[in-house]
Amino acid sequence: MVDTGWLPPPPAYAEEIEAYEVYAPAKDGTLIPITITHLKGLQRDSNNITMLSGYGSFGVSLTPAWFGNKYSWFKRGCILAIAHLRGGGEYGEA
Repeated sequence: MVDTGWLPPPPAYAEEIEAYEVYAPAKDGTLIPITITHLKGLQRDSNNITMLSGYGSFGVSLTPAWFGNKYSWFKRGCILAIAHLRGGGEYGEA
């Protein structure tokens, strides 16, 4: 990736955050991708507060973004999950 200088560099604490993708089956068996974001090394158990969000309509994709305002929330052991629902543009029309 080439740094164009158009955007400021991410804050140093962005390196403390981990993001990865898991899949959950829909009622018809289609796998729905979910992006999970939290602090690196977080012990994930039933004690973590988790916010689930999602959007899937009009072919609009939820593109990667840094949630700087969520940093203090992540530091408290919370998890952010974003479902990439059908109808968005992440994986095409189907």
